[in-house]
Amino acid sequence: MYTAKLALHYFNKQRDDRERDRCLILKSSLAGYIDVVGVPLYQAAKYGVRGLMHNLRRLGYLRVNVIAPWYVARYPGSITRGTSADHA
Repeated sequence: MYTAKLALHYFNKQRDDRERDRCLILKSSLAGYIDVVGVPLYQAAKYGVRGLMHNLRRLGYLRVNVIAPWYVARYPGSITRGTSADHA
C-alpha cells in the first residue's frame, strides 16, 4: 500500500506527456487467485493486492500489473512433488 501510494505521488509530479510511460508492477502470488489450504491470512493479503491493482487501473493514467508466481524454490533441488498444501 505504501509503495503504491509513493509511486502515485511521484507519477503525479511527472510532466504529463504522451511519451512518458507510467507503469506500476505489484508482486502477489497465485494464492490470490486459487484456494490454498492452511494459509488464510497470506491468501487474503495476496487477494488484496489484486483488488489494489483493479482499483488503481481505474485511475486511467497509469498501467498497473501484478506478477503472481506460484512456488519458488529457495534452494536448488528443494522442489518435491505433492499437493499445493505441502508447498504453502
